[in-house]
Amino acid sequence: MSLVSTTFAILVILALLIRYLVPKPYNRIGLLLLSYIFVYSYSAGSLVVLLLISCAGYIGQYQVEDPGKKSPKYTICIIFILLLLLVYNYFGFFSRLIPSAGAAYSAFKASPFGLFIPIGISFYGLSVIGSIVDSKKGLYSEKDILTYFLFAGWFPQILSGPIARARDLCPALKDLSSFDYDNLRNGLIRFVSGVFIKYTLADVLSTAVLTQYDPKDVLIATGSGLLFATVFYTVQIYADFVAYTWMVRGLSEMFGIMLNINFNAPYTSFSVREFWRRWHISLSSWLREYVYFSLGGSRKGTLRTCINTLVVFFVSGLWHGASFNYIVWGLLHGLYISLEILLSGPRKKLDEKYPKNVIIKGFEWLITFCLVSFAWIFFRSESLNNAFYIISKLADSISLSEIFSAGFFTRFQVSNIHWIVAAAAFLVLVVSDILQNLREKDLPALIISAPLWARIVLCYLMVGSVLFWGAVGSSQFIYFQF
Repeated sequence: MSLVSTTFAILVILALLIRYLVPKPYNRIGLLLLSYIFVYSYSAGSLVVLLLISCAGYIGQYQVEDPGKKSPKYTICIIFILLLLLVYNYFGFFSRLIPSAGAAYSAFKASPFGLFIPIGISFYGLSVIGSIVDSKKGLYSEKDILTYFLFAGWFPQILSGPIARARDLCPALKDLSSFDYDNLRNGLIRFVSGVFIKYTLADVLSTAVLTQYDPKDVLIATGSGLLFATVFYTVQIYADFVAYTWMVRGLSEMFGIMLNINFNAPYTSFSVREFWRRWHISLSSWLREYVYFSLGGSRKGTLRTCINTLVVFFVSGLWHGASFNYIVWGLLHGLYISLEILLSGPRKKLDEKYPKNVIIKGFEWLITFCLVSFAWIFFRSESLNNAFYIISKLADSISLSEIFSAGFFTRFQVSNIHWIVAAAAFLVLVVSDILQNLREKDLPALIISAPLWARIVLCYLMVGSVLFWGAVGSSQFIYFQF
């Protein structure tokens, strides 16, 4: 069920009516049923897996009566959830590495449980594991089963996050206050802003990137074309992620539930460490809290800190997909940050001796952007061989004369009007990120704070741009594959 479809709109309207017209706690029962209907629309198996993980999470966090003691149920429930994640996300990957596992994987794929891929399992699976660990630490434990199951299956964010924390979302789900017009209006503006960025920028760039990165085209693509495609993908993936985040936050805000931001102008970062404080915040904070700190964090010396960092980013890469591409992408970021850690001492002395100016900061930004863009090559490529082939082409066949030649951009199969609209949307996103740094307000927040006439004009412009020039339906959200 697409987030931009008549069916989904009907589901949201029904959910809003239940939320505001049905008294508590029956409105939460209705919201839970609609969330399950949404998951069931993808596959019955997805709903079964969601229920299994929800049950395991509730039992795991509920049975931790003494946070300081070891609990077999706590351990068993986490292992059960991890096994489901491993089976559905990585069984096929490891069966290719271990020939003896091939027969077992074939048998699993032929079974009723292997005929589907549970939607959102990588996101709500981590949310549920986090809730069990939080309970073990004595941070938060949700005893109300209805609230807990709604937390695990909350339909606006189940497909691609953000990765929710029980201690943040459960209290909001229990405190469904009376109707608030501002929440409904502000949420709708956020949703429309996300739709605008998705279909006028992210999906247009998706078409351009595909013309160069597709396996059947990459062998005939030139270095110049691949260079632009790589930069386009760097913008596309951010536009796609931030659009989904705005849409999900907007949907939740309509119900009076405020989700945390998940992207905070990451491409304005001056280091890769800063980039990861701003990029996919719910995932990076989850990995830091539940993996990095569990390994010892930075408390055991510089070398151990670098090793822990590499382990965390190895896990991050593997979480994104069962492929060596994602593992290399993750390890590259781990290597970047490890080098920053090792060079932090000399860099601090250099900064004290030569205070930073605009030129130096601009150079730091450019280096960070180039490092992140280079890593995206592995993330986007169909295979490691394709990634290395693209890198070799970028190294020896970039031609300025080709770039400035007539018709260079026609190879990306994007019409002139779509380029113009995409460029306008890109400028809007850039301005939004700059203002988010200066005023802590993203595009939706700026529109919300604008006068009434300006809100109306801007919303009509965004909707009109999508209807007339948007690439609606051209591609699903990138994170749906995870």
